[in-house]
Amino acid sequence: MIVIDIETSGKFDPVKNGICQIGAIELENPSNTFFQEARIDPQDSVEKESLLIMGKTESDIRNKKLQTQKELLQNFFKWVSKIETKIFAAHNTPFDYGFIAVKAKKYGLENPFRHRTY
Repeated sequence: MIVIDIETSGKFDPVKNGICQIGAIELENPSNTFFQEARIDPQDSVEKESLLIMGKTESDIRNKKLQTQKELLQNFFKWVSKIETKIFAAHNTPFDYGFIAVKAKKYGLENPFRHRTY
């Protein structure tokens, strides 16, 4: 099982807002972790409440030196591919899974979770 937490540029609207961070841990092997950040897309909205939660500024999450959201998801999915039990667990699963599923589709990436969430 993979326990996941993401940070986004706004409330639950994965079409309008972007993924800024993905953190994850393999529950059966807690030393296997993932944490990366990305810049949001130019068209993604930013909500002030999200910036306060993350302790970031809009400039931070639009920083061109950061990888793209597509690269973030590619790296995350590569990490996930090495884990046998691909069950997605999160505090607010519809939120985290929803963002990952919508962005994976946007970038033409195959979602490795196949709706197996907890």
